[in-house]
Parts: sequence; structure tokens; C-alpha cells
Amino acid sequence: MTDGTKYLAEEAECFWMMDAVASHLSEIGTADWFALIRVKVQGSRATMVYEDGNGHEHDRQEIPVTDFPLPE
Repeated sequence: MTDGTKYLAEEAECFWMMDAVASHLSEIGTADWFALIRVKVQGSRATMVYEDGNGHEHDRQEIPVTDFPLPE
């Protein structure tokens, strides 16, 4: 976890997001690529998009219920 993600987890009270990222990355495998995770919130649902940092999407994870306070 970087200082920035730790700050986000503490301030937005979203340690659940760090758990979701870690478990999903272990499922899809990331041995040979960098991972950038974008979160988009719509109402009480969220979509986490796993990218390579160059706009190429590796996978998506749907979060059915969230109280994440930011739109993305």
C-alpha cells in the first residue's frame, strides 16, 4: 500500500477497497504488468476498473453496495 492509498483508506474509511483490490489482483494475476485501479461510483454501486496505466483494461469488478464518498 502506498502512502496515497493509505491516506485514502483512512480518510474515506474505505479499507474494504484495499481488500477488494488485493483479492481481485490475486485472482486475475499481475506478475507481468503494472495495475492502475479506477473506481467509478453510481449511486450506491461502484465499478472498479483494472488497467495497465496506458488505457488498456485488464478486468472489471462490480461492487454492489458502497458508501464511498467520492464519485471516482
